[in-house]
Amino acid sequence: MDQRGHKQRGHRKEDHHRSHLDRRPGDKSMKQSQEWGRDRDGKRETAYREKSNFDRSPKPSEDIVVNYAEPPEARKPNRRWRLYIFKDDERLPFIPIHQKSAYLFGRDRRIADIPIDNLSCSKQHAVCQYRLIDYKRLDGTSARRISPYIMDLDSSNGTYVNNALVEPQQYHELFERDVINFGYSSRDYVLLRDTSDASQVFTEEDMA
Repeated sequence: MDQRGHKQRGHRKEDHHRSHLDRRPGDKSMKQSQEWGRDRDGKRETAYREKSNFDRSPKPSEDIVVNYAEPPEARKPNRRWRLYIFKDDERLPFIPIHQKSAYLFGRDRRIADIPIDNLSCSKQHAVCQYRLIDYKRLDGTSARRISPYIMDLDSSNGTYVNNALVEPQQYHELFERDVINFGYSSRDYVLLRDTSDASQVFTEEDMA
């Protein structure tokens, strides 16, 4: 436990605790990822579709028990969210996660929307759920918005957001630039929108 009471991921090397979003322009990984959502020619990147089952839902005939049911407030997002994947210093193709209201992460490729093959991860590890929630504006008026949440499905080795272990079976709200990890996998999943670019991801101090 650190002083804030967060359980840290003990398997990670000390120099890996820095988020990819905090690295300086001189870093090798920074040079590889300055244009978020676009390639060097300014064209849209190709989405990561080959290993994901975005449009598939489990069929009852397959006799698979899904350990999750969407809540009444589930909604399809009105923003085009993406997960940018980093493995060590390599940035992999992004995953679009805006086509439906929930995405299941896990090792069971028969039902996982986004497979995670690391052996430390569970067959049904976690779910990203979009929810319609009430909130207060700065002026005190009430409003509603659709926000992304992560829920760990009682996985064997946990789900982490910004290196903090999240409570299982509870919704944890996600925000742009959050970094998600599953079990002891070395892959970082960075949550961004399709409009995100270097000017949004890095502060002026980072770019100095």
